[in-house]
Amino acid sequence: MSNKYFEKFFYKLWNINSTLIDTNNHNTLIDVHNLNFRILTAIIFQGMHQIARGNEITFNFSQIRELLGLEDSVYTYHQIEQAIFYFKGNLLKYKHANNYTQFFNVINTIRKPINDIYFEKEWSVGIDGIFKEKILLSYLYDLTCENDELYCKNEKSFECESNASEKILIPNQFFSYIASLSYGAVKLYFSIILQEHLTRKEKWEIDEIIKFANVSKAAFYRFMNNLVQLDLIKKHKGNRSTQQKSVYIINKNPKSNDGYTPFKIETINFMLNNAEDKLTFKLIKLYPFLVYLEGGEY
Repeated sequence: MSNKYFEKFFYKLWNINSTLIDTNNHNTLIDVHNLNFRILTAIIFQGMHQIARGNEITFNFSQIRELLGLEDSVYTYHQIEQAIFYFKGNLLKYKHANNYTQFFNVINTIRKPINDIYFEKEWSVGIDGIFKEKILLSYLYDLTCENDELYCKNEKSFECESNASEKILIPNQFFSYIASLSYGAVKLYFSIILQEHLTRKEKWEIDEIIKFANVSKAAFYRFMNNLVQLDLIKKHKGNRSTQQKSVYIINKNPKSNDGYTPFKIETINFMLNNAEDKLTFKLIKLYPFLVYLEGGEY
């Protein structure tokens, strides 16, 4: 019999992400009864904290077998191995709300142990960046800390809280550049990432950012250039002939992926918009860095 917390995780994960399509199965929506997808979800469930830190998922086959309630047999272990290579070799399709589609392999790297004839050694798999961004990271803390009964793989490093608030995941690469970021650039970055989370909108034009970030056009260009140069924000240039304006997008898949730090949405909102006790630019830069040093807000 499989773990009840895993079952809850499984159905919520795939119900949330109903826009995923298995291209190898006649372009149909994910079949939640398919063993390959149950094995994939068990690997994700086993390694969700490793994913949050930007690491590969390390596991052994016994952990996956026990989580799924499968029999202890060579046949079962071969099924797990085949599922891993299935997601390395076959594409999934993600349908975006703005009418375009991305194709990707969920698993992009596999570290298979040598001479593991009894399936006792640890495997490692790397999860594709698109899958992490679109499928996992947006919901990781909702899925793992929805209530105080939900299973935590590593209780020492990850605490579940009842009535956990929504989290925004900030790439740790942002904090590695903290000394190179101006006070205004830090505030602008958090303003955009908060607005993106509140509206589920990813692309922003300059006039929109100026309005919700409450900055002048001159300050915007100064702060934004700082962020673009460090590859924290991507700029997609417009086209004057078609009157298409430039748009700015938070870079959620930095080249050097060192994991993510969770922030409560109300913390960022308070940091930026508290009228009674308004924070200075210096404090807006300092406070997130202290949260990062503490390992985030769980």
